[in-house]
Amino acid sequence: MPFELKSDVIYKLRLARTRTDNEGVWWGGWIYEESGSETTNEFYLGEIRVKKEMNRIRGNSIMNFSEYYGNVVEKCSTVPFSILVLAPPNANRQGDSENYARRSKRNGGTDPNSNPCQTGNEPQGSLFKVEDFEFLNTDGSVIYFGGTRDEQTMPEGLTPPGRY
Repeated sequence: MPFELKSDVIYKLRLARTRTDNEGVWWGGWIYEESGSETTNEFYLGEIRVKKEMNRIRGNSIMNFSEYYGNVVEKCSTVPFSILVLAPPNANRQGDSENYARRSKRNGGTDPNSNPCQTGNEPQGSLFKVEDFEFLNTDGSVIYFGGTRDEQTMPEGLTPPGRY
């Protein structure tokens, strides 16, 4: 679902089992967009049916990756710079509260050796770096993607929102 991502907004992804039938389990997806006001916008992404055995989220089933879809660049340090702050997923929210039966914790991750961009001069990949960052009352990560190593520093004023 296309929508504009804003740098001053917190986005949450919600996955939930919506129903089970003879052919499997249905999972629904929503994006919640929280700005500085009390207003939260909800975007329904849709549902997907999976095998009956896939009836819960497991810690080892959550992965991430990044890709650059822009114009071809001569060297990987010219991929445009961006920053993403992530909190690990929580599961089994209790009612409408912010209490969860399962709280996740970041469990590592660094620049993988398989990244084709190591110095910034390679023609493929992009430079990226991962740092620990406390966010949403949990240990999260700041991911710097693209740009040069000099750009990949914590921006002044980047702090977790106080309302969490």
